[in-house]
Amino acid sequence: MKKNIVLFIMTACMYISCDDSNAVLHDSIIDYMETPAYLQVQTNIAPTITVTRSFLKTAMPNNAEMGLFVRGLNDQLYCDVAGNNNAKSVYNGTTWTNTPQVILNREPATIYAYYPYQEGETDLEAVHIDHTKRIDFLYGSNVGQSPKTSSANPIASINMKHAFAKLIFKISKKNYAGKGQLNTISIWNANGSNTLISEGSINLKKGVITKDTKRTGWAQTSNYPEPLLFIPNTPSNNEADYPEVYVMPTLIRTSNEVEISFSIDGQGYQFPVPANTNWESGKKYLYNVVLSGTSINAQNVTVADWNSGTSGNININ
Repeated sequence: MKKNIVLFIMTACMYISCDDSNAVLHDSIIDYMETPAYLQVQTNIAPTITVTRSFLKTAMPNNAEMGLFVRGLNDQLYCDVAGNNNAKSVYNGTTWTNTPQVILNREPATIYAYYPYQEGETDLEAVHIDHTKRIDFLYGSNVGQSPKTSSANPIASINMKHAFAKLIFKISKKNYAGKGQLNTISIWNANGSNTLISEGSINLKKGVITKDTKRTGWAQTSNYPEPLLFIPNTPSNNEADYPEVYVMPTLIRTSNEVEISFSIDGQGYQFPVPANTNWESGKKYLYNVVLSGTSINAQNVTVADWNSGTSGNININ
């Protein structure tokens, strides 16, 4: 009996690949099968870290949409079903629902995933990535999972990683007479440089980012309603309160190539990022910012990962 079930599942895959690119089983096939083996997805973000205002780092937010590329033996499209290329998976706060459903047979399935979902992606080795969207880009796979994902074990455990670097700003004011209304934090190229690249593609297998050198858009704080923050006299100790900016991994070789700009009370304050600053994928960089006047100076810049990242001081005098 088990052999017959497997045969029907494999026949279903063959039927879909020839007749239905949306990977929906024909009713007449389902009638002959016991419960089909549908792919189930679980995600975690490694390592487990803290919560921020815009994104819960230990779990996906409700209604998150993730893209899935499903591959079989010899890295071929699984079951030769077109719908297994960039299938959309939607999270309801508890489980993921794949659209279209991915039907599994005994062949091991390798799942490559990315967040947020983007229509039109066809190449898992060149998925578009863009920091101007102000969204944390995640990617991962079930490579190394044991037992492997198949009809015998339909659950795929996806270990997600961060593609961008994250800059966070612990900000306060001292001896400042204004309101301290912070509207935006922007990061841009200065003095004609093209160091900060905003777009490119990522290879989901290797995690390698290829930058599009023609794309040099700004990175900015997530799109909260203005004001972003009324700067307190005493900085919060809760990282969830800190404004954050996602940036493409960037190496700043010399000073005055890239600037961080703070828009406060209608005035811009520029901070030239020091030479040899390296914002790396998957790391967070904590900057202590003090507003006390009309200019910005940096002191003791350090790093820790997002996974922790660097931290440092910015004084606005």
